[in-house]
Amino acid sequence: MNIRNILTGTFALATLVTSVKADAEIRVTGATAFRAAATSAIRAQFALGGNYQYAHNQTAGGVIGCDRVSFRGSFPGISGTTIVRVSWNGSVEGVRAVALGGTHNPGFIQDAAFVTAAAPAGGETFSVATQTTQLAKFAFSDVRQTSTPVASPVLNPSDASVGITTFALLANESTSITNLTNVTAQQFKALFVLGKLPLSVFTGNVADTINVYASGRNDGSGTRTTYMAESGLGITTLVNQFVATASTGTDITVIRKAPSTATLGAGTFASTLWAQDTDGNGGYVSGSALRGDFGKTSNSLQILDADGSELEPAGTNVALVTFLSTPDARTAASNGGKILGWNGYGLTSLQTSSTLSTADRDAIAEGRYTAWSFQQFYYSGSLGGDETTFDTAIRAGIPTNLLPSRLNGLPLTEMHVGRADDGAPVAP
Repeated sequence: MNIRNILTGTFALATLVTSVKADAEIRVTGATAFRAAATSAIRAQFALGGNYQYAHNQTAGGVIGCDRVSFRGSFPGISGTTIVRVSWNGSVEGVRAVALGGTHNPGFIQDAAFVTAAAPAGGETFSVATQTTQLAKFAFSDVRQTSTPVASPVLNPSDASVGITTFALLANESTSITNLTNVTAQQFKALFVLGKLPLSVFTGNVADTINVYASGRNDGSGTRTTYMAESGLGITTLVNQFVATASTGTDITVIRKAPSTATLGAGTFASTLWAQDTDGNGGYVSGSALRGDFGKTSNSLQILDADGSELEPAGTNVALVTFLSTPDARTAASNGGKILGWNGYGLTSLQTSSTLSTADRDAIAEGRYTAWSFQQFYYSGSLGGDETTFDTAIRAGIPTNLLPSRLNGLPLTEMHVGRADDGAPVAP
């Protein structure tokens, strides 16, 4: 069959299925760091229901790695046809969207994009950009609502924890970071406030003269909120982060201090949720974009200030450091990035495997490794019958979808330590 026939069949199917009206529709938004586990839990319910359809916006990586996905089919316990639309827009963005709605509503993929799902094992490559902004009822968040600027209305339930979200420190692929193996909280704070530090600060070797640059997310991100709290910087402290603005498939060619909205079009990198849209305080809008750049080299690039003026000429050799969810860190590592320790312990199994080793899991569960947060599953107001069925099924399904690899986080039942708040001390 030629490609024209394949496309014709796909669009014919899309047209056919749009006539099927859903009896229930549920919309979910929030954490990109937890999307793999959350999407897997949602998809598993549709798989139990039998035939289902999907649409997503990722050309590679399929449903599990996408930013937006919609499912339609039979959801156990809900009568008739159910549609679940998901838009992973970031933890803090998600909390704001569910709490306030209106202009904060995320974009969801609509019915015309649906195609018949492949086997649950994967294989999807269908990509679609069609979306409409709509109000979401549920939000996954890497951080508590109290760690966001949205104080009210207070979301439910009071204890919304459904799992542990794990993170890793990461350096991008560079020929000059052989000695870079660990980052302490003190080094992290200095790096992200100043924007750059000599490599020798991390290695103790005066011969390591290249600079290390800070890179990370904007303030709509739970990952950003987590590393600001975990490092002791404070969630609203201003930072100086750099973002890649030009690259090839394997090499970053330009990095630039993240500019504010006033200096870069619509503010792709801006941090606006805390009203702190200043040069350097912005960052990447998604973990998938950040992980992509951290699988590339930075051995010969140009460095620009926020206003586009040159700080260092083309050909400069640097290293980049960031803080990513473990799924994103693993993807970057598989493309050449380097997993680093955090305060003396690193999840080294991520460098070569998509399954956390027993030693790494124990380090998290017993409190030796502290780069983690409680994953929250919030909803606004009260729940109707179908929403209650969905809520119950997803909360019950999350632990199963964290196993056996623990790449996406740990079930609450495996943790022997806890923390009273985001970034708070870890103790039994």
